[in-house]
Amino acid sequence: MNLLNFIDQLGTAQPSFPAARRAVIARLGQFAWRSAAAAVPLSVLPGAPAAASTLATALDATLLLLQLARTQAALHTQALAATGLVPAAQVADLQIIIAQHQAHADLLTRALTDGGATVPAAPRFDFSGRRGVAANPELFPGIFTDYARFLQFAQQLADAGGRIYQGVLPLLVPQRLLYANALQMLATTARHAAHLRRLRRLQTPAVPLKPWPSATDAAPLPAPPAALVAAASGGEERVIQVAPDGISIPYVTLLVAANGTGVQASALAEAFDEPVFPVQAQAALNLFVA
Repeated sequence: MNLLNFIDQLGTAQPSFPAARRAVIARLGQFAWRSAAAAVPLSVLPGAPAAASTLATALDATLLLLQLARTQAALHTQALAATGLVPAAQVADLQIIIAQHQAHADLLTRALTDGGATVPAAPRFDFSGRRGVAANPELFPGIFTDYARFLQFAQQLADAGGRIYQGVLPLLVPQRLLYANALQMLATTARHAAHLRRLRRLQTPAVPLKPWPSATDAAPLPAPPAALVAAASGGEERVIQVAPDGISIPYVTLLVAANGTGVQASALAEAFDEPVFPVQAQAALNLFVA
């Protein structure tokens, strides 16, 4: 992600921690979702794709995060409902993940309602990739019959989730309380991704995985659609940071030790996830709507 720009945003947002949940929810309703102040041209955000030339607002970002939370909760709920899929020792892990994603969805729903926005009905989810049409090709076969495949898929979706949060955070900066809560939800989603990676290593010790996205990750099998690949790992090869003034700074000059030695660029590249912008994020999440 654009670390320097992100730090600059943190300095201006000034989120207050901790905040009573009731007080936070009450003040979320003060948002003016469609105000000009909440609109940010995606094309001027550092690292944004050239195609992202339309405006997006805090309302758009919140709706996207709601769809993400619902998608994540539905995936793990369906996994627990699949007979014999999840080992007994790991049922509690998935139950916690479901509860936390549902809490995210509840908070986002209340923020939208209190802000006067229309909350869309939860869609029907089809994680086969067939979009509810039996004649369509199955993009994700076996994820509810083969636990190793389920973990692999769940990890990819969790990796994408963390990057989706990072992609919309700039749009939420004007809404300080929601921005602060989104940062907490991002941290939770990142923990989910790391834990799912750990479960994969326990399930298949030979699979090369770190707790975070890395170029050394095992290739996903079967290969997912391009939309999910772009959301889960696209751009991770970047070895530069973009300062708030738009100047690109190579990793090798970003952090320098006392002896003048630069920190290994590949290690820094793994330390920061790259953001996924709303257009790509929506394409990935739509894969699972029937």
